[in-house]
Amino acid sequence: MKKLSLIILSTTSLLMAITYRIFMDTKVLPVLRENQLVDNPNFEKRFLFDLNHLSEQNLFKDTTYRNNANAVIQKYIPWNSDEISREKTQQNKKLEKLFSDIDKKKLKFSDKVDEIEKHPLFKQIDTFWMSSLDKYDHWDFFENAYFTQKFEEIQNQNILQIINFFANHATPRFKYFLNYALIRFLQNQDENREKAYNDFKHSLKLLHSQGTLLSQAVAAVGLKYAVELKKKYPVKGYDYFTSQTSEAYQRVSWGWASIFTQDFGHKYSQEIKSFMTSRSGVCAGVSEGTLGAAMFEEFLRNSHWPLEHNFEKEKQQQVDIRRQLFNVCGMNQHEFLIDRKPSAIRLNEAFASSQDKSEYNDSGSFLFKRIDVGRIPYLRRIIWGFINTIASPNFARVYEDDL
Repeated sequence: MKKLSLIILSTTSLLMAITYRIFMDTKVLPVLRENQLVDNPNFEKRFLFDLNHLSEQNLFKDTTYRNNANAVIQKYIPWNSDEISREKTQQNKKLEKLFSDIDKKKLKFSDKVDEIEKHPLFKQIDTFWMSSLDKYDHWDFFENAYFTQKFEEIQNQNILQIINFFANHATPRFKYFLNYALIRFLQNQDENREKAYNDFKHSLKLLHSQGTLLSQAVAAVGLKYAVELKKKYPVKGYDYFTSQTSEAYQRVSWGWASIFTQDFGHKYSQEIKSFMTSRSGVCAGVSEGTLGAAMFEEFLRNSHWPLEHNFEKEKQQQVDIRRQLFNVCGMNQHEFLIDRKPSAIRLNEAFASSQDKSEYNDSGSFLFKRIDVGRIPYLRRIIWGFINTIASPNFARVYEDDL
């Protein structure tokens, strides 16, 4: 009887392994490979075209990340959370009132600029504080006591809780910074137009250097402003202020995010590797993609089960490239995301409808609150494929016209 039970158990386990392997080969892995858009010739062709164009324009040079402007900017720009400073200064309120009045009119940019200069608050807005920003080569808002403490607190949490933190942490209101830069340009362009353009470009560089999708999206808006400003206030040079450049810049940030979110096991071409520099927009991609990679790591622990694919080699490739880019992008404080040890994710957390911790605790059965999905043989990889499909944003949609 015991022998028969052992045979049945062994046969069942083998069938499960074979079924799992067939499922992975026919369902999950092909989906993941399709999502690796860097393997798509059309995507890579258009992506490299944009990268080459931006390189030729030399829009934002690489930075040394030695002089952080955060201490200056934080005094003048409100944040979106009381945890740091939601309070608006009188200058912030004037700026907000001016743009609120103008935006209600839904004007073309050229007419909008005319209205800004006519507004009674225009000359009251003090932008002199921005005159010191040319001393700084980057802006990193993570360099402050608040984030130092938070990073220490979250290191031992599981990855879903860490992702929840990064999705909801306090951030500066970047649009205020861009609006101050626009006002400063308009206030100074009559006196020294070339310097006004240089100052505006440097403000965009600081936004770019933050290395997040949000800050680079605001920098892309600023580049569109620059294109329109050049039409209204002509100046020699500054040939990089074109619609083609602003649109390419907007796309590449998302292109990099697509690569680093879906790059498992991918072998980068030498041409793509050559563009992995801070000026290319890669930093926003690696900061976004590292969170996704850290989440997948929970489901890709070394396997000793029959026919279960071992992802250790692919994981190490990701770790190596991310560590290199953290150094390139001045993001060494994020290294805990790749150095941390996997922490259990319970089934009720993996399938909760939100990432709210209270819902993790309240949802699911007694058993679901205790099962670590990263340790369930075979099923864990299917859960990974499921979460990957629903949780990974379609960053490559900016290139979908040719895909």
